[in-house]
This record gives sequence, structure tokens and C-alpha cells, in this order.
Amino acid sequence: AKNPDTRELLERTLVDQGIRASLSSFDGAKIYGKTRATAALRAYDEYLFNLMCTADEDNLNWLRGQVARNGWFDISRYGAAADQAAWLMVQHADGDHEYQAYIVSVLGPKAASHETDPQNFAFLSDHVAVPAGAPQTYRRQMECVDREWLAPHVDSPESLDARRATMGLPPYRVQVSQRRNLHCGHKKAR
Repeated sequence: AKNPDTRELLERTLVDQGIRASLSSFDGAKIYGKTRATAALRAYDEYLFNLMCTADEDNLNWLRGQVARNGWFDISRYGAAADQAAWLMVQHADGDHEYQAYIVSVLGPKAASHETDPQNFAFLSDHVAVPAGAPQTYRRQMECVDREWLAPHVDSPESLDARRATMGLPPYRVQVSQRRNLHCGHKKAR
């Protein structure tokens, strides 16, 4: 990236994703041959988690300043990678639901004009709605309940697939069938 703000955004996102990949893939039992977590393994997990939280907070503060000064990282101006990277920072900003909701309001018109990825907008919109107790618009947020993937309530279910189509999302039934392949409270028999 030639633009220094875009370059920093992408570098921050690489660090963010590297920390998350380390956290999700770390398996001390395989690495150290232990069947139970030792104090050292628990400390390493805690270290990675704290590193992630610190990076999320720092990234959010940085992004707030960028958006306040320059607006969103529009695709036509900064590229799709910058839009995606900025979206990831907002998605990981669960400590500030108000800012996430603000960004949803900023991205709504941009999704319609493809200045941001419409699928990311749909995901973030529902990501903000669920903890606020509001109905989802696109039904992108699912949770594992009694070993089954479910999506909390949705606004106007009869027109759900039409709304999803405007964002380039497949019908809801396709999302549900894809989720069935993910672990949800039990291991599938082979």
C-alpha cells in the first residue's frame, strides 16, 4: 500500500490476525505431550488473550482517529483489502458497542454503493443487533444451543432471503446447512 494510513491499517490487521491464529491453534497438549494444561500452558494462553485484548483496544483507538479525520476506508479510495481490514477492527471492538453501532450507520449507505463489502456490513449489522437485544436483519449471527446452531430472532422473516440477496448472501437455509458441519456442543460420530 502506498498510502501510509492504509499501510498501517494492513500491518495492524496482520498482527491482529496473527494473535488470533496463535490463540485458536495453540494446542499445548500436542506441542508438549501433556494431556492437561500445565500452569505454563495456562499462562501462555492468558498471555495471548491479553495480547489480543490490548491489540484490539489499541486498534480501535487508532481506527477511531482515522475515521474521524478521513472517513471510512472506502473501496474506491483505499481498496478492498483496506475496507476488509477496517471492518475486522470494528468487528473485534466488542468493548465499544456504541462505536460498532455508529460504524453500522456509516456503512449502510456505503454497502448499497459497494464502497464497503455488503456481506461484511450485514455481518456487522447483526453483530451489533444481537447484544442489544434487537432483531437481526440478515440472520448472520448464530449460536450453539442444545447442540444445534440457531440464530436469534430476525426482523420480518418472510423477507429474510430477499434482504440477504441484496447483500450478496445465499439463502438462509444454505447458511444453516454450512453451519451443521461446524462443531456445536458434541463431536459427530464417524
